[in-house]
Amino acid sequence: MGWLKAGPKNFLEKDVEEMKKGNKVRLVADVNGEAIGNLEMFFSQHPLALHIAEISTVVINTKYRRRGIATKMIEVALEIAKEKNIKIVKIEVEAKNAPAVKLYTKAGFKEYGRLGREFMRNSEYDDQILLKKDL
Repeated sequence: MGWLKAGPKNFLEKDVEEMKKGNKVRLVADVNGEAIGNLEMFFSQHPLALHIAEISTVVINTKYRRRGIATKMIEVALEIAKEKNIKIVKIEVEAKNAPAVKLYTKAGFKEYGRLGREFMRNSEYDDQILLKKDL
């Protein structure tokens, strides 16, 4: 990964710079000052797709899963997208990640495509599900 070569400080500086430019949003859930969740959403910079955002990361510490934290983070991200006049929010997920698929469909995301055999783990293939939500 390119950011590893540059080091975490450089990665974080670029991350903050992209947020300042309005190109992305990073939400962090914390409990008593400890970061326990992260959601990252990018806003398209393509002139023909300025109405599209993509959630690229939703991660919750295993100790805090199934408490509605990811659901709340997605709700907040969707509100931010609406405020920025975004019309479509996309997300991609491994088909075998049933909890994530359930989370996203419960949040109103609908499958619009699938990439067969996109991932390989332990010599087993998995599809990538493409989901979107119209705002």
